Amino acid sequence: MLAVGVWSSGVAGASPASLEVILRPVVTEQMNRMQGPGLIVSVQTPDRGSWQAAFGVSDTTTRVPMDIADHVRVGSITKSFTATVILQLAQEGRLALDDQLAPYFPGFNTNGATIRQALQLTSGDRRLHHGGFPSMR
Repeated sequence: MLAVGVWSSGVAGASPASLEVILRPVVTEQMNRMQGPGLIVSVQTPDRGSWQAAFGVSDTTTRVPMDIADHVRVGSITKSFTATVILQLAQEGRLALDDQLAPYFPGFNTNGATIRQALQLTSGDRRLHHGGFPSMR
């Protein structure tokens, strides 16, 4: 997983092309340093627009190039992304970590588990940690 931070310093309204100018060399350098065969980058910003690009190959034997339409398995890193968004929502006051999960999973018995327990993987319900629940509403 490659994470790149981009910050704005008075460049509000910059174009997606400027995102590419900033990010392409950084991503290329990091990809070469990490010796990864390929990756897909998607950046969405409120003030600079969006940019997507594919780098490298999707198959090291056939050398088929990566494509932004490729499906890439990200594995357990999604837990970190989900936890980050939930913590941001808690910071904004839109939910509390000690709220029960039940309202987010109508029709499922969550046994009184809380958001905090789900994030800590201590809810006692394997469905929360292995993709057994449908998408949250």
